[in-house]
Amino acid sequence: MPSATSGQLQSKGFVAAAAITKGRAVKMTANAEEVTPATAVTDKIIGIAVFDVSAGEITKGKGCTAVVIGQAVMEASVAIAIGDLIAPTTNGRAQVAVSTNRVIGIAMEAASGAGKYFKIQLSLPGTILA
Repeated sequence: MPSATSGQLQSKGFVAAAAITKGRAVKMTANAEEVTPATAVTDKIIGIAVFDVSAGEITKGKGCTAVVIGQAVMEASVAIAIGDLIAPTTNGRAQVAVSTNRVIGIAMEAASGAGKYFKIQLSLPGTILA
């Protein structure tokens, strides 16, 4: 598995509004500096979570660190090839983008299937394919 900070250029700390899983896409809430897991293929993604944040950790003040510029490590939902355009799934994992998905980057490594980690070159918040 790639390192959690492989190729990262900039990460940022946010308040976590809900439990967050590392390697998955996060989006802003209506509150400043607060993120929550992505829930739609059209979400405006702000970054990729670097670490897990549980509900219990949130109550103790732990926030979410997310890569916002550069390369991030994502969890795949399907097999992904190098060069595939990447979109978030409804649970924030990576999938190969198709029309109506928001492209958030390009695969820099392959992933053999669901649950595998790979590097993505981010292009946030991404554009929706027509």
